Amino acid sequence: MALRVREAKVLLKNDFPDGAYYLAGYAAECAIKACIARRTVRYEFPDKKRVMQSWTQTSRN
Repeated sequence: MALRVREAKVLLKNDFPDGAYYLAGYAAECAIKACIARRTVRYEFPDKKRVMQSWTQTSRN
């Protein structure tokens, strides 16, 4: 994730705000999925309530 954020900063600095916005959003999405995956046992389909709570908790920060 850190690499994509750095790349987004480079894009923004070089006047490519659309690409920077897209790449930063991609990095954030990957971070959210990593948090959910960390709490999920292999081959387990996560409970919808837990996934929604993960999203809500992440969104508030």
